[in-house]
Amino acid sequence: MIFYQINWDLRNLHFFNLYEGIPIQHIATVFDVDENSVVFKTVHTQEIAMKIDGTAYILKDDNF
Repeated sequence: MIFYQINWDLRNLHFFNLYEGIPIQHIATVFDVDENSVVFKTVHTQEIAMKIDGTAYILKDDNF
């Protein structure tokens, strides 16, 4: 799984959400990976935007 490799290499991901039309984009790190889920660590404002949207978008970069 790609998230295992990202975690192992200590690489970052970029999350993106819109909050009332305002783009929220911050870096996240993979905190934990198991067979069924991935836990990320990011800034609080990104977390709030994800909860409001009900989804999280990971921007395409060299990781994918």
